[in-house]
Parts: sequence; C-alpha cells; structure tokens
Amino acid sequence: MSRIRANQITNKGANGAPNFPNGLTATGIITATISNSTLGTLAVTGNATIDGNLGVGGTITYEDVARVDATGISTFREGFKVGPLSGIGLTAYKDGSIRTSGIVTAASFVGDGSGLTGAGPSLTGSTNNTVCTVTGANAIAGEANLTFDGTYLNVLGEVQIGNASNHTKELRFADTTRNDAASIKVENSTADFLITNDRGPGSIRLATNSSERIRVGPTGQLGIAGANYGSAGQVIQSTGSGSSVAWANAPLVAYKAKHYRRTRYSYSSSSWHEIENNFRISHTPAATGNTIIAMVQIYGSISDGTYGGWTIVTDQGSGSDESMIGEMGSSGTIGKGSILGGNYFQEMYRSTNGGNMWMGQHLVGYHITENTNSHVFKLYGRMGNGTRYIGDNQPAQFMQIWEYRGDVMN
Repeated sequence: MSRIRANQITNKGANGAPNFPNGLTATGIITATISNSTLGTLAVTGNATIDGNLGVGGTITYEDVARVDATGISTFREGFKVGPLSGIGLTAYKDGSIRTSGIVTAASFVGDGSGLTGAGPSLTGSTNNTVCTVTGANAIAGEANLTFDGTYLNVLGEVQIGNASNHTKELRFADTTRNDAASIKVENSTADFLITNDRGPGSIRLATNSSERIRVGPTGQLGIAGANYGSAGQVIQSTGSGSSVAWANAPLVAYKAKHYRRTRYSYSSSSWHEIENNFRISHTPAATGNTIIAMVQIYGSISDGTYGGWTIVTDQGSGSDESMIGEMGSSGTIGKGSILGGNYFQEMYRSTNGGNMWMGQHLVGYHITENTNSHVFKLYGRMGNGTRYIGDNQPAQFMQIWEYRGDVMN
C-alpha cells in the first residue's frame, strides 16, 4: 500500500482544489474548513460530525434509527409522519392540524371542542344564554324556558320550591354581605304565607305599573304610594273606581258613655241647675271646630199640674255652661246659648189630666268645640211648677257623647 504525505494538495494549476473524478474513500475523519465545497456523493460509513448547519435539498431517509435527539427546534416545512410506512399512525400537516389513529392524552385541552365527537355528554337544544340540565346518563339539554344572560335569570313557567314531603318552602334574598335580607316563605306548621325583610330599616313595597302603591315600614307603618304613613287617627279611604286609596280623617274621633243609677230623688227649683253632679262625662276634644253630639235617657214622674224641662249642658271647656239644644216656640225660637238664661222648656213635659204619670225622656244636643280644654257634659233641669221625681222602678240614667271631625251640623 502506497502513502502520500503532503501538507497541502491542490489542482494542477496550484490555484484550486483537486478533483477526484472517481470518488474519494476515507476510513478516518475528514475535516473541511471551506463551507461551500460541493460533493457529488458523500458516503460516510462511520460517524460524521457537522459543526455548522446541514442543508439538504432532497430527502433525508433514516434507516434503522432508534432515536433522534434534537436539542433545539426542528422545523418540518411540509409536515411529518410517525409510524411505519405500511401504516402511518400520526400525520402532522403544515397548517397545524394533526390526524392520529391512536389515543391523545393531555393534561388540558384548549378550544371550544365543537368538532369533537364522543368526547362527553351529548348537548341538544342549546341556544345563546340557555341554562343546560341533565336529561340522561350521558346527555344534557338547553332549556328554552330557562335563560341567564349574566345579569338576569329568566324563567318562562312555574317555579316550585320544595316538594310534597317538604312543606316548608322558602326563597331567600341576600345582600352584598351574603347575609339574608329578605325571604318569601310558606310556614310549615301553620301554612302561613310570609314575606319578610329582616335587614335593619328596610321596608316591604308593593308596586304596579312601575309605581309604588303600598309600603310596610320597619316598625309596621302602612304607607300609601311611598313613605306616606298618614297622621294619628286617619283612616284609608277609597277615592273611587280607578283611583288609588288615600289617607283621610276619620269622621268619628271619639265616643264615651255614662251609666248612672241610684235611689229615687227629686227636684223642684224653678232655676236651671244640675240635678245630679255624679251624672257627668268629661272629655277633651281632639281639635277645635269638631262637633260633639250628646244624648241622655232619663225616666221620671209627672204629677197633675206640674211642668218643667231638661237640657244637656256643656261647660265648653271654659267653665261657661251652655245648653246643647235650643227651643222652638209659638212666637219664635230661642238659640241654645240663651236657654239657661230664661224660663224655657216650660212644657217639655206637662200633665193637665190629673193623677200621676211616669214617662221617659230622650234628649239630644250638640256643641261645636272652641278649644281643646277638658269639657264637662251634664244634665240640667228646672220646674215651672211642682216637683219632679227621678227613678222609681224605672230604667237608670244613661248619657253618651260622640265627637266627629269638623262641623257636621252644616
């Protein structure tokens, strides 16, 4: 075997690389320092180390390669296939899609999964914002009558809370602190329907046509069209068909009564006087300008030739007594303010047929209040002639007063 030992080999003109028209066989390592050298065919039976880039214009075929170890990024411009040529198991395409005949296992999947089949329960009837419910072991369905748009939950149909075996049914509403603020509940033991608001000064409001109609305040106040709770003594009154109710002053403000009984007594004075000071009613009017109506029942005797009269009197809250009824006479009328100043009601009761007669009287009178001082209501009498006896196996005396708002006499 011949050996050539040279520091450098050039072509014949000593100005370029030598040509090897019949090829070059190397059993050791060939180191090339010029990157643009062109080799027609390079056959390497041992190891080949390439420190730079390897550009291949054709196809690289791996035969009996057990593993490719790449420490950087591998780029496959047309895609790549995995598996034996007779049965490719996975194909990766240049558009990024992958087709495989095996199982894909991943810690997580990203995407809507709209093209997946057999990947989970089947979904039917779903449109935007529908709420889905389980309809079978491996199926869910969108409910057309139950939707949620992120703000409002809409139910087109009935809502049932509880069941036949659970009679306590409650719908709770929580505030921003997640504390129960209000609830709608059917009480189990009593079947009462309860609407509650247990959070501080809150109220319960009922509205129609976007306007509040009725309100229950935190201390039990009843409001009309808002926090309009009325004033003391007022009542809710209808304002007619098609109109809302309103607060109104109650016509009757107060009522009092006095029942009085004692043994028979009498009087004979011709001057007006209170015939029994235990037979009185004291009352403080609610306002000036109100009307007080009084009624008295009294029974007594009328003897032959006797006559006289009774009247209901008020001190008007000022200590000035005044009759609560006037007089009608043949020559004119007398106002109630003048009755106690003269011999009036002379023939309110009179007997001219002889003997004694017992009879009852029902007296009614009125007074328009001029102040809100305490008023005293009492019974006055006078005799034009004779003596009058009160009570002898007769009903007891009875007095009643009613106070009405305003002047009801006009």
